[in-house]
Amino acid sequence: MNRFLLCLLAAAAALSSGLAAQGASGVSTLDEDTREAIEGILREIELGARAVELVPPGEVYSLARVLLLTMDNNKDIEQARLRLEQVAGLGTEVRSRLLPQIAGEYGYTWGDIESDNATLGENETSRATVSLSQRLLEFGRDHTDDVNLRAQRRNALLGANGYEQTVRNLLYEVRREFFTVLVHEQQLAMREQYLQDFLENEQEALMRYRKEITRVDPVLTAHVTVLRQRLALTRLRRDQFNRKMNLLRLMGEPIGTSVDFAGGLEGFDLALDDAVGIAFDNSIELALSREELAEQVRSVREVWWEFAPDVAGEVRWGDGDTEAAIVLDEDGSETWALDAETDQIVSRSNDSTTGFQPDEEDWEASVTVTLPLFEGLRRAGTLHRERAALAERRVAYSSSEDSLELSVRQAYQSLEEARMSLEIERQALAASREILRIKEYQNSAEKITDDELETYRSQFFDAQDRFFSAQDTLIDAQENVRRVIGYYE
Repeated sequence: MNRFLLCLLAAAAALSSGLAAQGASGVSTLDEDTREAIEGILREIELGARAVELVPPGEVYSLARVLLLTMDNNKDIEQARLRLEQVAGLGTEVRSRLLPQIAGEYGYTWGDIESDNATLGENETSRATVSLSQRLLEFGRDHTDDVNLRAQRRNALLGANGYEQTVRNLLYEVRREFFTVLVHEQQLAMREQYLQDFLENEQEALMRYRKEITRVDPVLTAHVTVLRQRLALTRLRRDQFNRKMNLLRLMGEPIGTSVDFAGGLEGFDLALDDAVGIAFDNSIELALSREELAEQVRSVREVWWEFAPDVAGEVRWGDGDTEAAIVLDEDGSETWALDAETDQIVSRSNDSTTGFQPDEEDWEASVTVTLPLFEGLRRAGTLHRERAALAERRVAYSSSEDSLELSVRQAYQSLEEARMSLEIERQALAASREILRIKEYQNSAEKITDDELETYRSQFFDAQDRFFSAQDTLIDAQENVRRVIGYYE
């Protein structure tokens, strides 16, 4: 269809240009091939517009339904949820160190065992043990597993590809596509109305030519206008189809489904200062920066543990079959843990390996304290580094606030400019249409040339494209403001 329209448009334009130098005698002074080409175009005009294949109406989706399906079925949101599930699994894994740990052990040995006096022959031993340990207390720095868990949670929830940012970006894209589809439906109706007006002008020019009131080139000029409008309609329909298919993809629905969208365009009535306040409350970047700042505050608060004495100790009790202990130790990251441990031998044969004598209750205790006496200026350097990092985080947070306010004000200004531009382009389109009507009438009365008419016709089509582009720009600007401030009714 596009190829046909383009070829016919070029042919009609060429013929119309060639006829500009001809007199009022019409086609009689032209060669045979040119006359046949013109008559072919005139027959096409008389037959009317070619039948356009109509797409059958599909299932109608409202904005609320589109957003609901997007949240339930969108693949990007599902991936973000699964990343949160991974963090939840990691959290369960990390917290498991605080729960009782139970293990069983069974050992069996055999072989020729020789004593100092004689060979005892083949000897077999076996031993079954149950071990239980329980973390009683932790102190010092936060455990490295907890620190890593918080970092992964921040990234999965608030990071650049985190859940919150993914949802906000998709809301922006879905709403923008939805409202653009609605606006393009209005544009299609407007272009169809313009096409009907051009068809009426074309038929009127043809009638005047058949009655030998005017020459043939006004007919061809009117036909070129019709073809250009049909070509614009075809392109807009193709763009509309692509946007609908993209919406289906975002909704997680089968691509290729016949679908329609219904609803009204939403306005944006928030004042600028209100928008800035909402942005500060809803900002994902500020939320992430606050959590990182709190993490650095914790790091500065706990830096003293790095220079605390390294204390380790244990108390053990046993009677041969049972051994229990209370153990205090540091794991290498300035986190101390107090654990209770017990081993119970449930069965054994020919085995006497144990830390305590069988059938006797024994106990032992030990403690070790390591105190650094001099490490150069390491302590001062570490404290200076951590405090500088905290100050940098605070400056970064303040900078994020400034950047957010600037982004909101710029987005709001772009919205105001888009509104003004749309109104200007609407008035320009209306004026350009009226000018084209006047010039078409003057051309049919042979008061202006075809070249002059082509200038006004091009101006009209340019004004039409600018107006439709301004509509799209307004939708994008409005949804961008919502995305920046995180505001959705």
